[in-house]
Amino acid sequence: MPAPQRVTHEEIVSAARAIVERDGVEQLTMRALADALGVKPPSLYKRLRDRRDVIRLVAEDGIAQLTNALNAIAPTPSQAPDRLRSIARAVREFGLEHPGTYALIFDPRISGEIEPAGLRSAVQPVLDVLASEGHDDPLSGARVLTAWLHGFVSMEVAGAFRFGGSTEVAFEDGLGCILRALDV
Repeated sequence: MPAPQRVTHEEIVSAARAIVERDGVEQLTMRALADALGVKPPSLYKRLRDRRDVIRLVAEDGIAQLTNALNAIAPTPSQAPDRLRSIARAVREFGLEHPGTYALIFDPRISGEIEPAGLRSAVQPVLDVLASEGHDDPLSGARVLTAWLHGFVSMEVAGAFRFGGSTEVAFEDGLGCILRALDV
């Protein structure tokens, strides 16, 4: 009898993210994950507590990927508004390319289980820019930018902009308004 196949943590997370992106989080079950990995469902419980644990891992992996993207682009432009624009565009791009994972990052049913340090690392580039500009309350400014950005990206992913016109222009116009309001 052949030995059971062993799967790595990375393979589990990758397969789970693929299911979330292809079929939605509702279809991410232990059975679906086991099938995608070519193992029996009970074998997953050696590494995972339950489905919720898998969902948390997908969200944390997405945060890590987004954080890496933000850290790669944030220092490039020298002016604060340009840096914040680059950050916002990278978040939007991530949301459009990975809508299922993006939604999980902000899902209130799971966000309380995500490691706070991971969340902080994702917002740190915005905090750094605002602090470098002498913003009175960088955290408040980051919250304003994040709230607008998440709303726009979530609506765009959901196909809610149906009245014509360019979503690209609307995004840039809205971002400009937010940056002016933040006085950067």
